[in-house]
Formats: sequence, structure tokens, C-alpha cells
Amino acid sequence: MNTVKRHFYIIQRLLSFAIVWSAFFGVFLAPLFAQTGDVYLDMTLEELFDVEIITSASKKPEDRFEAPLSVTIIKREEIINAGITSIPEALRLAPGMIVREQTPGNYDIHIRGFDAATTNFMLPLPTNSIILVMIDNRIMYNYFAGGTFWETLPIAIHDIDRIEVIRGPASALYGPNAAAGVINIITREFVKIGLTSHVGVKLGIHDFKRSNASLYYRWNQKLGMGVSANYLYQDRRDNHYYMWQEKSYRPADSLTTLQLLGIDHKGRPVHSYAKVGVLPEYPATRSLDQFGATARLDWSFAQQSQVALAAGIQNSRALKSYYNNFSTPLSDYESESTFLDIQMNMNRLFAHLSVINGNHENNYHWLDYDFNILDAAIEYDFMWKEISFLPGLSYRRATYSGPLLSDQPRNAMMPLPSGQDRIIDSYAFSSLIDYRPVPSLRFIGGFRVDQYNLLDELSLTYETAATWRLNKNNLLRAVYSKANRAPFMLDSYIGKGITLLAYLEDFYGGIPAELRFFRNQNIDYLTNKTIELGWRFHFAESMDLDVEVFDAHLDDLIVLTSLGWGIDSTRYAFPVAFQDMAFNNTQLFMTRQNGLAVSFEANPSELFNIRLYGMMQKSFNDYDRQDVRKAIEQDLLNQDIYYTAIQLDSLVEEHVAINPESTPSVFGGMVLQISPVQRLSFNFTAYALSLQSFEGIDVNENYKVELDPFINFNCAINYRPDDHFTLFLNGRNLFGPTREYAFTDTIDKRLLLGFSYQY
Repeated sequence: MNTVKRHFYIIQRLLSFAIVWSAFFGVFLAPLFAQTGDVYLDMTLEELFDVEIITSASKKPEDRFEAPLSVTIIKREEIINAGITSIPEALRLAPGMIVREQTPGNYDIHIRGFDAATTNFMLPLPTNSIILVMIDNRIMYNYFAGGTFWETLPIAIHDIDRIEVIRGPASALYGPNAAAGVINIITREFVKIGLTSHVGVKLGIHDFKRSNASLYYRWNQKLGMGVSANYLYQDRRDNHYYMWQEKSYRPADSLTTLQLLGIDHKGRPVHSYAKVGVLPEYPATRSLDQFGATARLDWSFAQQSQVALAAGIQNSRALKSYYNNFSTPLSDYESESTFLDIQMNMNRLFAHLSVINGNHENNYHWLDYDFNILDAAIEYDFMWKEISFLPGLSYRRATYSGPLLSDQPRNAMMPLPSGQDRIIDSYAFSSLIDYRPVPSLRFIGGFRVDQYNLLDELSLTYETAATWRLNKNNLLRAVYSKANRAPFMLDSYIGKGITLLAYLEDFYGGIPAELRFFRNQNIDYLTNKTIELGWRFHFAESMDLDVEVFDAHLDDLIVLTSLGWGIDSTRYAFPVAFQDMAFNNTQLFMTRQNGLAVSFEANPSELFNIRLYGMMQKSFNDYDRQDVRKAIEQDLLNQDIYYTAIQLDSLVEEHVAINPESTPSVFGGMVLQISPVQRLSFNFTAYALSLQSFEGIDVNENYKVELDPFINFNCAINYRPDDHFTLFLNGRNLFGPTREYAFTDTIDKRLLLGFSYQY
């Protein structure tokens, strides 16, 4: 009954929001910007040619100016002119994006923020789990512990037509894990009859090598096929690693690790100092080694009916901050995978089937796993007068197998257990309604219901938006949405009784302890609720302004909690302290963020283009002071400590004053394109982050570090002697060296030379 009431309350909130917003438009703003009829009839031919088409905001092609959500298009030409070397780096060209380079070529990426709540609360898992990344609507997501491994994308810059970035919850459109937004990478379409070919090479200091090639042949308007391949290699500036125990950077050959404690067949302690931080097969100077190849077939078998078939492979090795291996926050990570993707669009029917198969290996081999992910979806777009109704059904099956997911009892000195298949199934129904009562007014509402094999309750996400096209130069919009994160393997299936025996307190001695991890399948999954208002203004023939304000609430946060501790004197020949742990929700607080983002673009002539964008935000934790007091009182009782009421109030106040600071309060960038002559262009880009504060968690203690504000400034010179050939001279991070992410590498200046040929 409570669930029914809650859903009625949600519907009531949505209707109230739509009514208030409509009344505000109708009473106060409509008389100021009176507009009747179709705004496109008032546009000049040049303005119509300049209309940017986007598909991700409402799952169908539309004018970006009309999009109901906060959305940015990063175009292929813009990426190439800026000298961008990878897809993650290209995201620095979009407002509201936090893009930090951990090691050369490996990035930490967030939309708007929430990094402290979703990752930084436990630095060993610093991968953003609430952004959904897609390639042509094919989901690229890791369900082991969440997030996207950018080095595993099988495509590269030269394969891309554009990148569409949606800021804000979008699970009602694309399913779970789009809680902070969506990044949809759209690959190129080839319309030229005959052969289209491309080859490109770029080389630079610190052994930077990038190469790519593609061939596509179109027999006629109906049939075409092609292949593409890419390779990227980057070295580090040096071979130093941050060492947890020494709290400093040390060369790879001087790293030590946690002293592991094992038990022999007679129950006696055995010590091990295996170097899990660095292994011989992973060179300490290598940062990224990435290869990908794809093939595709496009067939238009009837009018408004197409089939696209794609397949590909990737192999990658990356050194990045992921998983705590007890020696250094940096871990080597290797991945191999293949994919098959089939998409069909027949009139208004859309069907999609995708399979990804592969394995991931980490130098801390307890975290290795194999995986197989199946995604299937079908949608149909019904049209009736001014209403578009898009219902859909989808199914996902994620299968993972690895030592950490096995039920076999073991400790750190035992051989790794064999894999055990773990499965997360989900079925979903979604619906999207798009209604235009008049040409200038638009309402969009959508919802999605997911059923997981792990949970009894249904998972509901929703979205509602309204836009008012006041005239051809002004559009106001409002959005209210809720999105959530899906179950993961790590918290749902972590094996029973995993033991890690280690000496704690003193790195080279001290108390032997057993850390035991247990699964928890009764978790409420992290939820983001956001209210957003936006204004788009085309105030001159070549000037555009986009403003958005938002207030977001992140609830049902998941943390690694203690289930209890004690001393075990029976299982071993000596006393061992034990700690039982599991992933669980914290009810003590929710995280809130509000912010303002502005983007301005001016194109006064073909010779000059400038774009400025930035965001200011404030993140803070909303604490339930009563729950905090109860938690502290219970903790004090467990330790036989007693405080006076005044002392307890002071302790509560000190606790609730802690707010996340790893999301910079100000961040943004600039793009300046100058073309003094027809075939020569100069491109300048800058990307800046204000002060950041990070916390890391090791086995024994916490670490905190502050990073100074930095500016990543780049210059790219492109010369095209003819219509096919292009020469590049590219300077990256010219104000460097800089450190962009805690406990990782210093990113140095880079000088790159290259060429591309296309026919």
C-alpha cells in the first residue's frame, strides 16, 4: 500500500510541476514573446542549413535548439580541428564535464559532479557508475563494479561523426545507470557511392603513437560495408608510483606491498610479500596500449527500412587508479572483448540486439573475471495527430565469472578459486509520450519499470519536460526527472567468507587480522532526482547563448560497512582479529548539488569562431542529525566510551560539517578557431578546474590531498594542401606539467606531429 501511495505522490508532483510551469509561461512570458505558427517558416535558408540535428534527447532526430534536455553536440570537425587524440579527451569540449587525466591517456570522467558520492567515498573504486556511455545506442557499461572502461571502446576519433552529451538523469529514456547523464557516440555514415578510405598517423614525445585506417565501399544507395582499425600507445613521464605506506612517490623497483599472512597445513603462520602493485609483464613506464577494429554492413531493404550489422574486437592495457591493491592506487588493467550488434529500423519499428563477450585482468588477480552481456530491445513509435507515443520492451542478461564471485572458501595464500557464473537478469517496459498542443509548446513525459532477478520490488524511473519556443530565437525549458543505478556483481555476488589475512596497524608487524566480505542483495540502488530550468537564446545571426540551472539530490548511497568484529582464537594456532564487511545503504545523509552552467558561441565569419563555457556548482551532504546521533552513540557504546550531551552535540556537529570537495566548484573551457586562409587553421583550446580535495582509503588509514587549480591549454595547427591530405602540429598541455587527479601521475607537455589522408 505504501508503494502505491508513493507512486501516486510522484504522479501528483509531476502534474503539479507541469501545471505551474505552464501557468508561468502562459501568464508572464507568452505576452512578451508572442509567437504563432511554425518558427521554421520564419527562418532564412541559411538559418535552416545551420540547424543542428540531435537524436539522443528524445530518441528521434530533432533540432538541438528544440531539445527538452541539457544537451551538447561535439562535432567531428571540432574534434579534429582541436587536435583531440581520444574520445575521453574530446569530452572536455562539452560544458558541465569533469575530465581529469590520471595517467597519460587514461581519464576520470563525470557529468556535473557527484564524484565524491559515487566514487571518491572509496578511492579504490574510482570509476563513475552513474553515466551511461553508448556507441550508436549500444551500451558500453561494466556491471562488475559499475562504470565505463574508456580504453575498451573499439572505435577511435576517426570513426566518429559526433558525440551527444545529455546532462542530467535519463534512465527513463535509456535505462538504469544513466543517473547522471548519457554520452552517445555516433559513428560516421558514408553516402558516397564507391570507395571511401582514410589513414592517419600521429607521433609525439614520451613514445606517443596513434594510427588509424578505414575502408568503406557503397555499391548503391541501399548497400554498403566497411572496416576500421585503430591503435594508440602512450608512455608515462617516469616510472614512479604513489606508495600508500610511505605517503610518497617511489620508483617501481622500490615498491613494497602489504605483508600477507597465510596458514600452512599445520596451522602455522606463513608470510608473503608478493608484489601486487607492479608485475613484470606490466612495464612501469607504459600508460596505455590500445587496439580496436570494427566491421559494419548497412542495408536499406525497403523505403524507410534499414538494417545495420556491426562487429568488432578490442585489446587494451591501461595503468589507472582502479582497485586498491594495497601497494599503490595505480593498477594495471588488461582487457580483451568482442561484440556483435544488430539494429533494425522498419518504418516506425526499432529493434536492437547486442552481445559483448570478453575478460578483464588486473595485476591484483583476485579481481579477474570473464563476462558476457546480452541486450535486446524493441520499440514502436505510434503517431496520432500531435502526439507521439513510444512504448518499448527490453531485456538484459549480464553474466560474470571470477574468483571474487566464487563461494569457495579461501584466504590470501590459497590458489585462486575457479570461476562461478553469476547472472543479473532484468526485464523492462518503457514509454515516452511527446505532445505538442500548439507548435511552440511541447510536453514530454516518460517512465521505465525494471524488474531484476535479485530484487522483489520493481524499479521505477521517470522524466517529464516542457519547452516553450517563444520565437525562433528563444526557447525556455524545464525538466523534472528521477533515475537510478542498477545492481552490480561486486555488491550482489561477492563470495561468502572471502578472507584476506594481513598484518594491520604496523605494516611490518602488529595484529594479524582477517577481513571477511559478504554479499548483500537487499540494497536500494542509488537514485538521482533533479529539477532543471534552461534558456536557449539565439540573439544574433552568429551568436548563441545556453543557460541551465539545476538542483539534484543523490539518495540511497552505497558504502562498504562493518557487520561486526572480534577475536578468533579457535580456527588458527594464534589469535586473529576478524572484521565482517558488506556493501550497504547509508541512511545518515543524502548528497545534494546545485549549479549553473553557461555556454556562449559566436561565429562572426568563416575565419573566426569562439566558444566559451563554464559551470559553477556547490555540493553538500544533507544529514539526518537524529540518525547521525544514534550512529555515534551506538559506536561509543561499542567502545565503552561515554560523552556528555555537550560533547556529543559537538561530535555530531563536526561530523555533519564534512562535505564532498573533490568536485571543483568552478570548471569549464574555451575553443577558439582561426582560419586566416582557406587551407590553414589555428585552434586553441583551454580547460580549467578549480581547487580539488581528494580522500583515499587504504587498509589502515585515510589519506587526503588537495590539488591546486590548473589550466590545460592546447594549440593545434592544421594545414590542408589539397582536399585529401592534412598535416598536423599539435601542442598539448602547454602550461604543464600538472597533476589532475589525486595519487596518480603528473601530466607533462606533449608535442605531436601527424598527417591524415582521405579519399
